[in-house]
Amino acid sequence: MTRLLKLELVFDAGGNGARERGFADAARGSRRSRVPRSPFRRGAVVTIWTVLSLPILMTMLFIVAEVARLWQARTQLENAVEAAVLAAVQEWGLRGGGRENLDAAMAAGRSLAEANAVQGAMVRLGDRTKVPRVIWAFGSALPGENGCRFTPDPDAKARFAVILQVAVRTPRLCRSLAGARLGEATVTATSAAFFDPGETPPRPRLIRLAANR
Repeated sequence: MTRLLKLELVFDAGGNGARERGFADAARGSRRSRVPRSPFRRGAVVTIWTVLSLPILMTMLFIVAEVARLWQARTQLENAVEAAVLAAVQEWGLRGGGRENLDAAMAAGRSLAEANAVQGAMVRLGDRTKVPRVIWAFGSALPGENGCRFTPDPDAKARFAVILQVAVRTPRLCRSLAGARLGEATVTATSAAFFDPGETPPRPRLIRLAANR
């Protein structure tokens, strides 16, 4: 009985030792199998991702630059239209209004518009190739809670009001993209002005029109 117990103890001890040696050999083998990544391989991956993402980044940059350019062009056109409509309503009011003075009022507006530029190009209201739309509206205006109420009346004799809408073609930063021609962009601006010679001092001013005019 004593001999059997000794044999079992020796067997268990030997078995545990073999199992421990097996785990140690496996751990050393796994450490030997790990190969560190090469810096060249990491650099190649970064280069591939950079090349793939470069067209997307360039397209996004182009869109941002184009939007900024159009926003600048619209701001410049708004300045030109505001100057033109102020000059037109003042000239019309000082001449006493009426249909017979419309040409003089529009001429005064055109001269002030041409004193401004959109992306370096003069705003010529008579040039339909660059300015495809010019809409004048002459009448009178009354102040209201939500803005001035405009009444079209080219024969008005008091409370003069003029509305001007202008559309201008402006070149883009890039004429073509991915083989497609982009052509020119069109920006539009609208302004309204009021003039009452009976005010003290009499001077034209920009107004906001009511939505239900």
